[in-house]
Amino acid sequence: MVLERLLPIVLVWWAMGMILLIMARKHLLKPLPSSTSEIHERKLRKYLLLVAHPDDECMFFGPTLLSLSMLGGCEFHVLCISNGNADGLGAVRTLEMMSSCSVFKVPAENVKVLDHSSLQDGHRQQWSQPLLVQIIKETVETQAIDSVITFDDYGISGHPNHFALSHSLRAYFAQRSQDASDGRPIEGWELESVNILRKYSGVLEIFTSTMAWLWSRKVGDSHCFVTPKPFTSVEAMKQHKSQWLWFRRLFVFFASYTYVNTLRKVPSIGAEFVKKQK
Repeated sequence: MVLERLLPIVLVWWAMGMILLIMARKHLLKPLPSSTSEIHERKLRKYLLLVAHPDDECMFFGPTLLSLSMLGGCEFHVLCISNGNADGLGAVRTLEMMSSCSVFKVPAENVKVLDHSSLQDGHRQQWSQPLLVQIIKETVETQAIDSVITFDDYGISGHPNHFALSHSLRAYFAQRSQDASDGRPIEGWELESVNILRKYSGVLEIFTSTMAWLWSRKVGDSHCFVTPKPFTSVEAMKQHKSQWLWFRRLFVFFASYTYVNTLRKVPSIGAEFVKKQK
C-alpha cells in the first residue's frame, strides 16, 4: 500500500526533474568563466580534475566533465591521488578508473592514478599537505594546466581524503603567489558541497542549484553545470565493477551530483594559509 501511494509521487518528481534538466542544460552550457584574459583567449584550455579515489570522477564530477567536453576547445587530465587500496583492490580499481574515464572521453594517457605509501585510501589516513602541493605543482607544470578542479573544504561527504585536496590546492596557490618567477596564470575551482536533503534530491536539485547560483553569484566567481547526458555518469560508474554495490547504484541515480555541479573559484590566499595548514 505504501509503495502504491509513493509511486505517483516518485513519477511526478522525476518528470519535473527531467523537464528542469532539458530546460536548464541549454542555458548553462557555457565554459568556466575566467577573470584572466590570457586564459580566456587560449584556443585549447587544459583542465586538471584532482580526485582522491577511483570512482570520484563519476560519482561527483560527471556534469562538469560532460559539459566542458561537449563545449569543446578543452583537454582534460585526471589525477587520482590514491588507487583506493583500502580493501586490497588497488590494481583492479586503477583499471576500472581508466575504463570510467574513457566513458567521459578522457584518453588513458591523460589519466594518472598514484600509489604512494603516504597517500593511501582511508578515513584515518592523514595525507601530507607538502607532498600533495608538490604533486599538484609538478602536474600543473608538466601538463601546462590552465585550471584545476577538485573538492571544496568539506569534500561532499566530509571524507578527510577529499578535503585534503581542497586544502592542498589552496596551499599550492598561496605558495605560488609568493613565487614571483611563476607568472603563468592558473585558476582553481572547487565543487560545492550541499546539505543532505539537497544531496539526495536528484534531478530536482537542478532548480535549487541554478536558482541559488543566479541569486548569489559574483561575476566570474562561480559556475553551474547541468549535465547534458545524465546516464553517462551511470555508465561510467558501472565500469567500477568492484564498487558497483546496491547503495552506489542508488547513489548515482538519486544523488544531485549526477545532474548538477556548482563550482566556486578558489579565492586568493596569502602565505598565512600555508603556515596555518602545516
